[in-house]
Amino acid sequence: MAITQMIGAHIQRREDPKLITGHGNYIDDMRLTGMLHMSVVRSPFPHARIRTIDVTDAAKSPGVHAVYTARDFKPVLAGGIPAAPAFVPDKKQVPNHYPIAESEACYQGEPVAVVLADDRYLADDAAQLVSIEYDPLPAVTDLDRAIEPGSPTAHEGAPDNIAWDAVFPGGDIDAAMAESEVRLKLRITQQRLFPTAMETRGCVADWVPFGNRVTLWSSTQVPHFLRLFISGALGITEAQMRVVANDVGGGFGAKLRPYPEEYLACAGSRLIGRPVKWIETRTESQQATTHGRGQIYDLEVGALRDGTLVGLRITQLLDAGAYVGVFGSFQTCAILLGGGCYTFKAVHGRSLGILTNRVSTDPYRGAGRPEATHLVERMVDLVAGELGLDPVEVRRKNFIKPEAFPHPNNFGLVYDSGAYEKTLDRALEMVGYGDLRRRQKELREQGRYLGIGLSTWVEICGIGPSAATAPAAGVALVESSAVRVHPTGSVTVSTGTHSHGQGHETTFAQIVADALGVPYEAVDIKHGDTGETPFGYGTYGSRSLAVGGISILKSCQKVVEK
Repeated sequence: MAITQMIGAHIQRREDPKLITGHGNYIDDMRLTGMLHMSVVRSPFPHARIRTIDVTDAAKSPGVHAVYTARDFKPVLAGGIPAAPAFVPDKKQVPNHYPIAESEACYQGEPVAVVLADDRYLADDAAQLVSIEYDPLPAVTDLDRAIEPGSPTAHEGAPDNIAWDAVFPGGDIDAAMAESEVRLKLRITQQRLFPTAMETRGCVADWVPFGNRVTLWSSTQVPHFLRLFISGALGITEAQMRVVANDVGGGFGAKLRPYPEEYLACAGSRLIGRPVKWIETRTESQQATTHGRGQIYDLEVGALRDGTLVGLRITQLLDAGAYVGVFGSFQTCAILLGGGCYTFKAVHGRSLGILTNRVSTDPYRGAGRPEATHLVERMVDLVAGELGLDPVEVRRKNFIKPEAFPHPNNFGLVYDSGAYEKTLDRALEMVGYGDLRRRQKELREQGRYLGIGLSTWVEICGIGPSAATAPAAGVALVESSAVRVHPTGSVTVSTGTHSHGQGHETTFAQIVADALGVPYEAVDIKHGDTGETPFGYGTYGSRSLAVGGISILKSCQKVVEK
């Protein structure tokens, strides 16, 4: 049967054959004439003064063309790596994050020098010859100790380790707790995680002195972001910089920001007058790519004896790392979603962003939303256990009711729709919940333990321009697109989002085919090149189809109107 509507049709992804047959075009596949390879010399200490750097032996090593330190980069690289407002616009302190350390290294793996050589192996060998004299300093790694008076600081001369201390009031928490018949406390630790994309980070930079233009190829989720931030640090306009992200082997949020190596490759290419390539090793990935999570939650829940939830108090200790991540404080959204799918009279949150001598944390796989689910679901189970109630019934009793939608939560975020009881009932039916409980009881009598876990969740995603997201980013988070119909009837679509496994070339072509009534095969999707695509804020937070796809649909509608 012929397919008459592409959206919803069962079709194969059009990008897959290229990728699974080894014809993808990744960063490490790039070869440019005269290209040099960059190796980064990194601090072996979590915190240390840098007394001296001697590059003499490294500079004489075979195949080495240059060895650069912070002093060499200062004339051509003026700016640092920014930190977005991300729900906490009034931060207490944001240490300046210059891409390479000059006098103080603040985490193990922080760049201290770079070597440019004919190949990566010669560069790595020479990097071992850079002689650096360090004075190790006390390192801050424990969140509880970091906020104690008199604790060592992650940066010399800093007043303390508090990057931000933000309060999120969501109702009268004191009154809610006073009304509660049961009050329970729990500490939850969300350990640090490091993203492990199949393709590590990497970049190639090519500076053209005539017109001061640079092209940066990078394994990134956000090419337009990179152009916006790095061009300013280089002292050039956005129009003078082009960022290209070809095929990208996974990101998971870790490639959602500019990194020191991208700044250094661009500046290094400018200094040496040749293209510069850098490919991250797996060890460097663990040391220098941003981590996720790294949080401790001190929680208190108040409830009535019939299982009614009344109040929830959340204190978040967030390990920001040595430098506040570009979107590091976005992780405070764990508080804003801390009430989950339930009604509370009050939810009160406090977030402490804590500087430590570790690599920065930034959004990773949900960025605060999985943490919110974890903490509220554990507290619901805690209440059920304390009161001897079935955790299913405690959830059912406190769910936001279908007639209450659209529902503003305690912090004003509006839940558009939901039928939580129906989904719970369906899940219970699928697993045979009653039989499971009977089986659990039988096994318990035999001294054997069968665990039954329950979880519901709500998630903020599809992040676009709105009153809720503007404070998070400090910008509108718009997406742009351009649709061009050629004389032969074929269509070219340019989008500011970027695909690194999401299947944009398939889904966006489906939208266009239906909107314009053209064959699906006649639609070509272009993305990932700031020189050919309109501005967009990139791919993350389940937003590409919801925001980028709608932009494409609206562009198609304008074509139809013409």
